[in-house]
Amino acid sequence: MIKIEEKFIFNNSKFWDFVALRGGNSQIEAGGWISYLTGEPFSESEINEYSNNTLVKLKPYINCKNSFLEIGVGSGVILQKISSQVKDYTATDISSKMINFCKDKLVIENKENVKFENLEAKQMDELLPRRYEVIIINSVCQYFPSIEYFEEVIAAAHKVSKENTIIFLGDIPDVSKKAELIRNAQRNNSEQGNLHREMFYNKDYLYNLYKKYTFIKKIEISEKIFSIENELTSYRFDCILTVKGSLY
Repeated sequence: MIKIEEKFIFNNSKFWDFVALRGGNSQIEAGGWISYLTGEPFSESEINEYSNNTLVKLKPYINCKNSFLEIGVGSGVILQKISSQVKDYTATDISSKMINFCKDKLVIENKENVKFENLEAKQMDELLPRRYEVIIINSVCQYFPSIEYFEEVIAAAHKVSKENTIIFLGDIPDVSKKAELIRNAQRNNSEQGNLHREMFYNKDYLYNLYKKYTFIKKIEISEKIFSIENELTSYRFDCILTVKGSLY
């Protein structure tokens, strides 16, 4: 395992560079898609179901008029399915090696439609004056170091928003199910070292964000759409924020 001196490894580009390089040509392994329950990479069917859940929930917004921003593109699982269907697609990641994987290893239709940016999640103001109708933060929130950082990211995403922009917070670990997940991982004798470092979220906390941030107009929380039961479907949920236009 790579040795990272910083306290929180997930917010370190070196960690994700290592994950991307270790994955070789495998999109699943390069993206770090390893199950805590089994200790093995998720199957292609499981990752397809993960991405299809996102597509179904964003279907009303996927069209040639809307600009998309993905924060934490990883190995491009969502990018690959959506980018050719929208006006343009900006993909950011803290890891330059993840971005290189997407550029070099993926078959992307309409590549000229996609722009990559090597940015940390809270650095979205560097994208100004670009603004987006849809912002995707999918299977990323668990890697933030704190609730304060999460809120910084939401505020940064708002800066590049238009009126009624959708911020899709996908694949969020449910804190009410954390103990059950850890018990099941222990029962299967799988490696859970990093599981204890991940952020889990309370649904009530998310519902109450609008009280703190007046730019949030609407909050919708939904369970996963699935047929395969695994940790992505049984212990996580999705949240969509509808926000006001930014004045930045």
